[in-house]
Order: sequence, then structure tokens, then C-alpha cells
Amino acid sequence: MLETLRPETSPTACDVVASLVRTTRFMSESSRSLWTTRLGHVYGTLSGQRGLDLDRLRQDCSWLSNARSVEDAIIALQTYFAFAAEFLACAYATQEPTTFARAFSEEVDLDLASALEQVSAGRRLRGLGFTGAEEAFPFSWFASALDDEAKESWRAFTDVLATTPAGDFQSLQTLPDPLGFLYAELIPKNILHALGEFYTPRWLADVLIDELNLHGSERVLDPFCGSGVFLLAALDSKVAAGVSPREACTQLLGVDLNPAACVAARTNLVLALRRHGVDSLDTPVALQVLCADSFGPALLRAQQAESPLAPRPPKLVIDGAKVRAHPPGPTLAGEISARLADAGLELDPEWLDSTTPVSSEASADLDRRFWEQHALSCLKPSDVIATNPPWVGWEYQSRSFRTYVQPGWEYYDLYSSRGANKAFLKEDLSTLALVAVWDTLLKDGGASTAVIRSATMTSSIASSGLRRLSIHPRRNPLKLTSVNILDDIRPFHKAQVEASTWTLVKGESTSFPVDVRIWNRRKKRWQPSPQDKSGEVLELIERHVTAVSPTDPSEPSGRWMTGPRACIELSAQMKGPCPYKARTGVFTGGANAVYYLERSGEVGPDSTRYSNVVARSKRAAPKVEAEIEDALVYEIVRGRDLKRWQLCGHGLLLCPHTAETKMDAIPPDEMERHYPAALRYLSSMREVLDARGGFTKWEQPFRDRAFYVIQRIGDYTFADYKVCWKYIAKDFISAVIGPDTHGKPRLPNDKIMSIAAESEAAAYYLCGVLSSSPVRWQVLSHTSGTQISASSIESIGIPLYDPTDEIHGRISALCMEGHRLLSTSKRAGLGELEASLDQQCALLFGWGADDVLAFRKALASLGL
Repeated sequence: MLETLRPETSPTACDVVASLVRTTRFMSESSRSLWTTRLGHVYGTLSGQRGLDLDRLRQDCSWLSNARSVEDAIIALQTYFAFAAEFLACAYATQEPTTFARAFSEEVDLDLASALEQVSAGRRLRGLGFTGAEEAFPFSWFASALDDEAKESWRAFTDVLATTPAGDFQSLQTLPDPLGFLYAELIPKNILHALGEFYTPRWLADVLIDELNLHGSERVLDPFCGSGVFLLAALDSKVAAGVSPREACTQLLGVDLNPAACVAARTNLVLALRRHGVDSLDTPVALQVLCADSFGPALLRAQQAESPLAPRPPKLVIDGAKVRAHPPGPTLAGEISARLADAGLELDPEWLDSTTPVSSEASADLDRRFWEQHALSCLKPSDVIATNPPWVGWEYQSRSFRTYVQPGWEYYDLYSSRGANKAFLKEDLSTLALVAVWDTLLKDGGASTAVIRSATMTSSIASSGLRRLSIHPRRNPLKLTSVNILDDIRPFHKAQVEASTWTLVKGESTSFPVDVRIWNRRKKRWQPSPQDKSGEVLELIERHVTAVSPTDPSEPSGRWMTGPRACIELSAQMKGPCPYKARTGVFTGGANAVYYLERSGEVGPDSTRYSNVVARSKRAAPKVEAEIEDALVYEIVRGRDLKRWQLCGHGLLLCPHTAETKMDAIPPDEMERHYPAALRYLSSMREVLDARGGFTKWEQPFRDRAFYVIQRIGDYTFADYKVCWKYIAKDFISAVIGPDTHGKPRLPNDKIMSIAAESEAAAYYLCGVLSSSPVRWQVLSHTSGTQISASSIESIGIPLYDPTDEIHGRISALCMEGHRLLSTSKRAGLGELEASLDQQCALLFGWGADDVLAFRKALASLGL
């Protein structure tokens, strides 16, 4: 069946999609506007890093060769997918899919436009006994706009569908998530990647639903349902508990703003019901999937909270249009039920709150989109929420969508950054999404399971609003009951993202530590497939139990650490504000090809001929050779140059700053007087330097004063001795970096974190503490993936170096000796030295001699 539907493998399907691309030129303005608005809300901005190369798309996919824009390509592909999904739903809704396919081909021959419209709009599926089948979005826009060539393509395509063997229909039905799989196969991979459409695999949904231990009567909601895998898992769980498939469907509700996802979820439910033996459709079966925005109810609350003394009627926003939501009027339950029933959707009464008043503006001229959004804002809170919220970074959200959801961020006080820190905000939409639905759509005492980014637990700034485990600061608590960390598993097929899951209960407070199950693969090169079943996946993984707790117990919204309970308990004695401030190294703003140099000519008394290093640079610059004053050229330490207690190389960097100018570059007039050669070279690169985009608003004044300014520089940059570690690493690798052979300070680049030390002995003391097993474990327990940022040590209360303290002196001497041994490639005795260092750090933090063994064992379990 799949081969027949894929444009890549089916010539007739290819022609049909090409005809839809061509037909987008004849869309009505109202349909075009609706699609554009909805796509913007669903996918955010498709420019910049998420931008799609239209020419490449046309070249790779012949069926998209006539697309005038990426938007046209997406509209055509989703329209085709919606037709394919609705066709399959209709085919499986009958006793014989092949019989339906033949009959449909005959209808196409009689009246093409009507046949296509009936299927694409969902009316044909409704006629086969399923309520909720009709479209809430104009997927049938194309049916009456086809030219003669397109009509012939559709007739040929339906003829091929009519001859599809019964076995092909059956093979599609055996997949765990047939429609999610079909969507991933239909949409070109580069579009899927840009849109971030990686559906939750069915096997993971099954595992999480099993962990909820449903009793069979709970109402289960997925507010971001995608292809409906959590609904399918809950349906199977309920049927296994003795609930009839029909009744189970009344207890399930899916919501998604993406119309294509709603079609997929409905069709998946139809196929699942057939698998469960629902053959007789004498009485309608409800497909309870709302095409609506799950942020809506929370945003209504935010509007009401703006002016509690003189409340104004809040507004629902649907595709840019505003409708008054809750002024006085008749009760909503009967009204909304009647309106939705008119549109073909019958919600079970248990889902609607009969005490909510309906809008006085509500009238028959509002289409189903508005009534579905009204229904969502008036739902009874569910017993269970099982979901995977949208993972969309702040920078990828469209400006209009940011404005739309802004009141929600403020209402729940989810912004964790203030002032200049907002320039580094990497907040993800999933934070607001989960807090919003837990507040408005989950009942007190209800349970939720959610797939989250692993970085949610370890980010230094973002996601603190989730980690506080309350709907609002200090009220409406959430009890985290279990965590799964799947970092060794890639649950989203072909997406290299690290995922975890949370299970929690609304209305109770969390008591840390919380149990964590860490998933590890039994086979090194194996990764799960979307077609795997949960039992198959669980057989190929090991899950060992550990725990999670905030690095600072008094501040749960801070970073969390993961590891053995013994280490978590011992690490409490390391807690406290760190007196040492780590910094990110020098950043050129994306112009490494200008500032990184290599010697290329004779060395003079004050200057040397250099050429710029253009290899491996993201921003191109012309390769030149120029004389530059040596006073502004420093050895630069890069990530690849640093090993544990070793410096293994360096580059050269032109740095037009001093310890006195700090973030400001040396002024142009001073450069002209003292460093004219460097200024001439930088001026020759002005075009490249002006094109840099890595400067925030608060950094712009520095750039205005000197176009050649670089970033992340202070007096600390020029300290003689620094303790440095690699930003990207699997282990916390640190070393002391001293001055070069001429006594000039070495500078770390932006792949190195560093701490300026007041003396050589102080540097070796600090490096020794950071190199100890307890501190290494503490840092690694709350890092985000392999990123060990400057904030990684903020919660470790390392005592300041005291030259009169004997323990400090011994730590410094041991670390210095370790550097010496490795510099001579002599490793004999290194293990004993490391053990001695651990023992001294145990004394430093007040532990017993054997306590460090817990940390050494924990590191060994990580392969370190």
C-alpha cells in the first residue's frame, strides 16, 4: 500500500502531488490566508537555520518542481496526505477495503470533484458511521480547482488504488503507527527535519501508558496528539482491562493545532478499532479529536488575570480572528454539543463542563474551527494527560506566535532571565506547553506522563519554570514520581536529540530525590525503529535505577543532578555558592578566518608577517598575508588543544583588546598610533567583520566604537594563570594554562571555559579540586549532554585558596605533579596520585576516607 501512495515510488502518486502543487496557484485568498496563518502558528519561522532551499527541494523531488514557494510545497503535500489518510480510513471502515477502492474509482469516473471532495472533507467517513470525521480545515480546497491535466492524473491514481491487492491494505494496518509512518515516508526528509516533525514512536507511548497503570475508566487526554500514538496505547490498555473499544473511544480525547496531525490521529483510531474487531457500525463510533490550540485555555486565564477588578470578556484567537469567549449567556454544554454535532463531531458529555457560559457572539455562521476551540476552553479537566509537547526553540518561533503566547509566559512567571541574560535565553515552547495544559486540562490528583528534552533538567537558564514543579511560583504543586532518561537511545527516528520522560501527579509536592531509570542499549550499534513494539525494545535495553535531585535543595528550579543516592546525599556537603567565576573564552563573532593567524614570513623586532587561517571557518574571508604587530598576537587555546592536565597545542589569535580596555577594543585612534599595521589589516577585512551577526543589542555599542571588536573578553582573559576545561566533552577535563615561553598570557577560545587564578599555586589548587572524583561527578551529574558550560560549578562551594592551609597546599602540589608527569609522558604512579588527590578533597569537604569510593564507583559506571 505504501508503495502505491508514495510519490517517490508511484508515478501516478507523483503526478497527483505535482498537480496539487500546480493547483495551489488557484487557491482562493481566504483559503490561502488561512493556510498561511495556521502553518505559521504550527511551525514557526521557516527562515534562517530552519530555512529550506526551494531550488534543492525542486531538484530532489520532481513532484515539487513547480512549487513557487516552500509554503506551496507544504500545502500540496499535506493536502495529499489528508486525502490519502481519509481514503484509508474510509477503506478500513468498510468490511472490504478493496471493494471500497473499486467503488471509489467508479465514483471518480462519474463525478471527480464531488468524489474527491467527499473523501477529503471527511464527509464520506462520517457517512460510514464515524462522528468527528469531517474536516475542521479546508483540505478539500483543490477538488473544484483542478485543470484537465490534473483530473487525468487523479483518475489514473484512483484506478491504481482500485487494483491494490487486499494484502497491501492489511500490511499497512499491522504497523504500530500506520499514519505516522505514512507521513514520514510521504514528506521529504529535509522538510521533516526543518519542521521538526518527528512523531513519538508507538513503543515509547506503550511503555509510558503501561507505567501509568490505568484502571480502565480514566479519561485520557493528549493535548498535542500528533498521529495519536498515546491515544492508541491508551485504547489498547483499556481494551486489555475489559473496556469495550467503543466505550474506550469515548474516554479518549486528542487535540492538535496541526490539521494534518488530526487527520492522522482519526485514521489511526479507525484502523485500531478494526483491529479490535469493531465491524458493525449500526451505531456511530466517536473519533474525539479536536483541531484546536491547547494553549488557548491558559491564554484565556492570562487575559482574565490582567484586570481582575474590572474584568473584560476574554477573547479566543483562532487563526488570527478574535471571538469573545465568556460573556453572560446560556450554558455552554448544550450549545457547544449541538454546534459540534451539526459539524459532525459528538463529544461525550463527560468531557464538557456544563457550568461554563457560552459567548453571546456565538452563531451559526462560525465554522467548526471556532466551535472546537470553544469546546477546548470548556473541557472538564482530564484524569490523565499523556503527551509529547512541541519542542520549538524561542528563536524558531514566529514573531506573531511569540506575541500570541507572551501573556502565558508572563501569567505563569516562566521567564528565568532578566536584563542582559535575556540575550542568552534558549527557552523552549515545551516549557509553556506543559505548564499550560497541566493547569487548565488536568484535574487535581490527576496524573501526567510527558516526553521532554533531557536538557530540561540540566539547563542553567531555560526550563527553570518546569523544574520548580508548580503551576505558579510557590503554589499549585506538582509531584514528580518517576523519570526515564533515554540519552543512550534515539527514540525519534533519524533525529539526534536526547529525550527523557516525566510522570507526575497534580496537587502534591515533590520530595527529592526522585527515582530515575536510565536506559542503556545492550547492543552498541542498535537503535530502536519506529516499527518496533515495546516488548522488542525493552528486551534490547538495560534500565538501572538511580535518582535525581536539585543541585541546590533550597532551589528546585535550578539545575538537577542525576546519580546514585549515596553520591547525592554526600554531595550536600559540597553545596553552596562557588566563589570562583568561570568564563567562556574569546569569541570572534563568527570571524575566525580574520582573527586566527599563522606565521608566514620573517619575524621582526616588533612585528611579523602573518596569514589568516581560513580553513574550518564558518564565515569565509579572503586569504591574505600582512605584517601585524606582535603585541596584539597571542597564543590561543582551543578545545582540541586541551587534555586532562595537559596543553597539547595552540593557535595564534589577533586580539585588539587589553586587560584595561576589557570588552571595549583598543580605540581606533590609539590603534592608528601604536598598531597601524594591525589596523590596516583589520580595515581590509571590514566587509567580513561588518557582516557578523553574533552581537546582541547590549553589545552593539562596543561594536559601534570599534568595528573590529571581539567578544567574551575581560581583565580575566589576560590573567597569567587560568584553570581551563573543555566545553564539549564526555568527561570534565581540566588543566592549568600558564603564560607562553615569552611570559605572555595564553587566551582560551570560546570552546574553553576558564577561571583566572591569582597565582600559580592557586591555579593548581583549584584545578586539583575540579579534577577530583567528587567534583567531576558533581559536574557531570547535571551537565546538558556533552556541554560543560561556565555555570557547571556554580553550586559547588569550593573553599577559596588559602596559602596557609595545609590541605590546600597538598592539593596544589599533587595537581602540579600530575601536570609534570603527563608533560613527560610518564604515567607511572599517576593512579596513586589521583587516589591521594581524592583523599585530600575528602578532607576538604569533611568526608570520611571511604566516602570518595562512592564517587569513583559512580564515575566508573559511566565508563570514566
